[in-house]
Amino acid sequence: MTVEKLIIDLVKAATGAPTYFGMAPQPEDNAPSPMPLIIVNRIGTTWQNTFCGTDGALALASVQVDYYAETAEGARRLGDSGRNAIIGLVDAPTLDSEISYYDTVSRGWRILQQWNIAEYQPTLT
Repeated sequence: MTVEKLIIDLVKAATGAPTYFGMAPQPEDNAPSPMPLIIVNRIGTTWQNTFCGTDGALALASVQVDYYAETAEGARRLGDSGRNAIIGLVDAPTLDSEISYYDTVSRGWRILQQWNIAEYQPTLT
């Protein structure tokens, strides 16, 4: 199981909000997606290097989790619940940054978290 799939399962169970990989389905009239919702993306992967070369069995995955809600308080509740669920991972996640702002494209509040998580036997599928 990829680290993104694991995070999707965790935050969906913790928040009860619809959670997607990559992007949310777009309504036909090009309106913003209904909120609340959560989007998870892998934004990068770094494989560990040793004196013997690249260790293909261990990587550090950078994962971005975006929480959207119609109100700042709603987005904060989602972000807090998601953060608490991800922190409980065994693979020692570290939260690099967390940003909160009003997103004019989605017309809602957004909490953006960027995580680094150890991934054993990594795969990009």
